[in-house]
Amino acid sequence: MEHEFQKSSQQRQLIDRAEIADVLGRYAFGTDMRDWDMVASCFAEAIALDFTELDLWSEPVDSVSREVWVRTLEAFYSELPACHHLNTPVLYEFEGEHRCLVTAVLQARHWDPERTDGESIQEVVGYYRDEFAREPTGWKIRGMKEIVKFTTGNSSILDDCVKNMMVTLKKEIG
Repeated sequence: MEHEFQKSSQQRQLIDRAEIADVLGRYAFGTDMRDWDMVASCFAEAIALDFTELDLWSEPVDSVSREVWVRTLEAFYSELPACHHLNTPVLYEFEGEHRCLVTAVLQARHWDPERTDGESIQEVVGYYRDEFAREPTGWKIRGMKEIVKFTTGNSSILDDCVKNMMVTLKKEIG
């Protein structure tokens, strides 16, 4: 009987991993396609954010609403003609049945062919360290931390994007 329980638990965890990977894929694809409803479907009602390694802000944000975060992302990407994100989960750390910490490899390419100040590509390589929560509608991102290993290309491509993002976020949360 114990073996059957273990097998069932392992099967549940495999299904959970697949569902979490799907959320990460929808977040990346939705961002690239500017499908903000798809992006919103990936997040819990409240999200903790830590992008301090990008020097966007000095302290993590304890809580921002899903709606505010999606508007902030929309403002950030409004300046870019195209982007491409790969967000591949490589480590799952389950804490009970309703919480999981996920480390995902991040590669984000941002493209602006109209640049006159250098290359038309900027790339960020690193990891996301995301906290997921199981909700009645499935797994949702409840916390995000971006860990940057290196960037390449024309960093000025993101200058206006970051400015728009910060104006939107500060207007919404003060």
